[in-house]
Amino acid sequence: VDVSREVNRHGFSWDVTFVNTKDSLYSPLLVISANGEHLSASIDSGVSVVGIQQVEINTNSSGVPYFVQVAAVNSFGIGPFTNSNPRAIEVSPQPPSEPIDIFAEPLSDTEILVQWNPPLENGGRQITHYKIEYDESSSFTGGGNNGPTGFISLSSVKITPVSDIQSVTVKIDSSGAKSALYLSGSFSLEFDGQKTGQLPFNASPLEMQAALEELCTIHEVQVA
Repeated sequence: VDVSREVNRHGFSWDVTFVNTKDSLYSPLLVISANGEHLSASIDSGVSVVGIQQVEINTNSSGVPYFVQVAAVNSFGIGPFTNSNPRAIEVSPQPPSEPIDIFAEPLSDTEILVQWNPPLENGGRQITHYKIEYDESSSFTGGGNNGPTGFISLSSVKITPVSDIQSVTVKIDSSGAKSALYLSGSFSLEFDGQKTGQLPFNASPLEMQAALEELCTIHEVQVA
């Protein structure tokens, strides 16, 4: 016979070629058994996922190379140190990381609303501006010199953050009241220049949610 072997996923496969067989009443097919049983494999996964540990170190000098090494400690003592990769780093101001949670939606046939959250890292300096580019091409090369069609440079000082969670309370100012007061009437809510219709003082969460989502400046909201 001629035998060849190749890797087959998590095991091996053997190809057996019968070059010369004698006349026999039995089939030349092989029956494989392992440990006295028909061949089988049981995989017991031993994978564990461990989160990456991180810490920010405040240094005193800029432009000076720093070396970092880390060791683990338990109740029996401290283990061996491992050097960082790269071995040395030079502390210096860096560009900020990218903005996160960028959201865009149309307001009209000529307007787009763009919202985002600040970068997680400012690079050691205060964020001064945001640059917003727009284009009809996803490669942002539809304008002149293979650049975007247009862009806006927006000062961070002029940006007013929009809270993700806001609380609305309707109550009676009973200070100086000489008789019993009863809550009644209606109110409206305004968001980013758009105002809802009048809502009853005891509007349900669903009624308030429906009124807010009718505004062109709100895509989706939850009210509890």
